[in-house]
Amino acid sequence: MRIVIFGATGPTGRALLAQALEQGHTVTAVARNPAGLDVHHAQLVVRAGDVLDQVSVERAIANQDLVLWAVGGANAPAQRHQPSQVCTLGTQHILAAMQQHAVHRILSLSSWGVGDSMARVPVHFRYLIFPLILRAELADKAGQEALLRQSDRDWTIIRPSRLTNGPARGRYRSAEQLAFPWTGHLARADLAAFMLREVAERQFVRKVAEVSA
Repeated sequence: MRIVIFGATGPTGRALLAQALEQGHTVTAVARNPAGLDVHHAQLVVRAGDVLDQVSVERAIANQDLVLWAVGGANAPAQRHQPSQVCTLGTQHILAAMQQHAVHRILSLSSWGVGDSMARVPVHFRYLIFPLILRAELADKAGQEALLRQSDRDWTIIRPSRLTNGPARGRYRSAEQLAFPWTGHLARADLAAFMLREVAERQFVRKVAEVSA
């Protein structure tokens, strides 16, 4: 497939990029600083772009089959003065470009603690870490999820548990609703594997997929 990845220079985006190329997909990686992506492959195109710039988003999505969103608040240091805008505005731009170019499928990385999943996260996350540290980022992702749900695209929202940079374990749980224990975590390599498996299997089209080890 022809896949465009937004957030390709982040840790999850890099895992998606590597595995998508290994599986034989043609990948367009969008990065604000293309020089920061030191990957060379015959089936890789690296484009300068920003999800907050409608023109660059449209150029990246043209002629694609699939959109993968791996952007988070930490992926946008230039926007920290407006932390609630990155995911919501970026998704508005992407959905408009998908409509314009007749691209129907998008898999969007969200977060545990968004929406109804807040009731299933450990207490210290629910009452301490999320409201004190991640309130703005989670609100942004909640807005993003709402935009996807309201769209007519074939979306999948993916809420992973706490992400680590450890090696892939090759096993994880996925369901529309999961209980997230306080030890819950997920290697980014396993998250990328799940997302690319969902590309092929389409088990969670227009659904939320929660994923944890």
